Amino acid sequence: PCSFLSLFFLLILQWRCYVCLANRNTNDDDGVPGSNISIAVQEELLQRGFPVGLIPGIILSYTLQETDGHFQVTLQKPCHFTIPGDRPYPVSYASSISGTISQDYISDLRGVSVKAVYKWWPITAIRALEQEGWGKAKKQISFEIDGALSVNYPASNFDDIPKCESSSSSSSRQIL
Repeated sequence: PCSFLSLFFLLILQWRCYVCLANRNTNDDDGVPGSNISIAVQEELLQRGFPVGLIPGIILSYTLQETDGHFQVTLQKPCHFTIPGDRPYPVSYASSISGTISQDYISDLRGVSVKAVYKWWPITAIRALEQEGWGKAKKQISFEIDGALSVNYPASNFDDIPKCESSSSSSSRQIL
């Protein structure tokens, strides 16, 4: 019974990932549709409690050390987009991103920054949280900025894989 449930759970995660990929825009900024590498990274995010929309779909390569969770992701190019929702902020991804991932927590994050108050700040950690409210739990994504501040967004804001903006709209971006 345990192995059947594990297989069933894995199939549901894969189906959800394929559904998200099927809804992607397939122009050059979005990478190769259905890329095995992008799918593997998105499955890893789902298994660790995160939505697939935390990383652009233009992934060239990635490595993950199962022993300690350290990862390295290489994108086709730097990527810039705006976090969707009530509080939109510009976000920049370097072509190389690294950190340590565990269940519901990404720490020691490098290569991702957010623009707030006219300055680019490094996002150093990301948490997936359950927040209670009016009798039901809602999943939140908490971004820790420069190790000092945090900002929460509904996890549903990251159900879709982000589309990189054109480089002409991001000429003054600095990635920390």
